[in-house]
Amino acid sequence: MKTLICIYFLSLGALNTFAHDAKVAFFTYSYLGKSLVVDAEFPWSIRNALLTFRPEIETSKDKTDFEKAMFDYVAENLLIKDANYKTIKLLNVFLTENFGHSHQVSFQFIYESNSIFEVTNTLLFNQSNKQINHNTIQLDGAEKSFSTTVNHPDFKVDQASYKFFYWAVLILLLSAILIVLYKK
Repeated sequence: MKTLICIYFLSLGALNTFAHDAKVAFFTYSYLGKSLVVDAEFPWSIRNALLTFRPEIETSKDKTDFEKAMFDYVAENLLIKDANYKTIKLLNVFLTENFGHSHQVSFQFIYESNSIFEVTNTLLFNQSNKQINHNTIQLDGAEKSFSTTVNHPDFKVDQASYKFFYWAVLILLLSAILIVLYKK
């Protein structure tokens, strides 16, 4: 019986030792006033991507060198365009509190405009041709998801479908109110 209990607890520990896929990253896009905020969750391999992008930071002891490399890497590899196909300027990159797993790194990117039409997300593609970036757009109470890969690095955000969702909810709500009032 003791042997079974030991095997049970050892197997539980073994289940927790598997790491998350280093070829998958997650991005959530949302509005904050007149800015676009992108919350990003990277696997540990983000460090390798930065070193490939800017090899000279490997020997640097200055934290600002890494911060500048991260800003430049995001500015070159997460391109967001408005409806006029103008690239929206990246304003800031912040390392955020990690509430997930210890082998992931979380960042927040702030862009100067909340007008989003097309996204090209090639972050971490310099590390693996099997990289998958899961992108979730949260606009006007609706949510859409897109994945970017080496073969399909971009997607378009159809703003009209978000407005349709808003109108559909409004029409359903008004219909429900009219039915309730009619029954009285």
